Amino acid sequence: MCPDSLSVEFRLGRDGIAYEHWGRLIKLVKSGKVDGVECDGVPDVTICTVGEVQNCPGSVIILEAEDGPRITASREVIAQERVLAVVKGNVFRAKSFYNLSTVGGRYHGYLCHNEMKPKPNAEMRGGQAWSEHDLSKIRALYTYAADRGEYVDDLDAERPLSASFAGTTVYRHLNGQQCYWLDWHRRCAVDELSKVKWSKCYDRLIPYKDYLSLLAKSQVCVSPWGWGEVCIRDFEAIKAGCVVVKPNTSHITTYPDIYKNNERCVTCAIDFSDLPEVVSGIVDNWGSYRKIREDNQSYLRSAMSDGVIAKRISDFFARVQTG
Repeated sequence: MCPDSLSVEFRLGRDGIAYEHWGRLIKLVKSGKVDGVECDGVPDVTICTVGEVQNCPGSVIILEAEDGPRITASREVIAQERVLAVVKGNVFRAKSFYNLSTVGGRYHGYLCHNEMKPKPNAEMRGGQAWSEHDLSKIRALYTYAADRGEYVDDLDAERPLSASFAGTTVYRHLNGQQCYWLDWHRRCAVDELSKVKWSKCYDRLIPYKDYLSLLAKSQVCVSPWGWGEVCIRDFEAIKAGCVVVKPNTSHITTYPDIYKNNERCVTCAIDFSDLPEVVSGIVDNWGSYRKIREDNQSYLRSAMSDGVIAKRISDFFARVQTG
């Protein structure tokens, strides 16, 4: 072991979702590709899920796999000094958003609820009073969503569909209760997309091979929010050469950061009321989006290379060590 290296140990228990989200982090660290971090000797830090915290002595870094930026079970332990960081795939760009009101425990639930007419009764929660110290521990490392999908290299190939969407429109909480605001948001997308000429819409999941084929034939991919604002679909669509249209998601930061200043996605209303107009504007000016689509693909290829991700992980651990 190098004298200046940080020794880490992974404890994710049997959390299969955590392994799916953070498998690349584990692989890169264990293969020795992350400078300054090793898995030899007595660990300086244990990298674990929140369920394993009580079984870990000393300092810990918690990995969360929850969709969206919200902090779930980690909120109960984040104030402990031995918790150095809570790592997620995406977080609020401005940490002050963690103190805003939510519906269903989600800020975008609050945004959707506010757009509904009439507004149903809702369990609206006030923001939690997070301390600046605790907020500073919340970090976005990378999103596993960017590893999904397949690149379509021929961006000049014919795309017979103006726009498409495939996804569920029925959401239920763990207790079986309907998630009314998310069902409404998704149904708005389906209803407005049905008004768009030469579009294709599935209000259900379809076989993945068929889904990738659908994207490759589409100029626009309509991407409503899900349990979180960030959707795997966003990255799959960019790789397929689509223009992604979704409600303004610039309040979220992730890596690769495709939402910053809405530079890589085209925005639409939360209720998708302007979707036909937005899609028409893209289709009518399709040629002008050629460079944007190419730049988006190039950005993802570079940002998600093993070397770049390993450097990002190395920098993260260096920042954690220095506080």
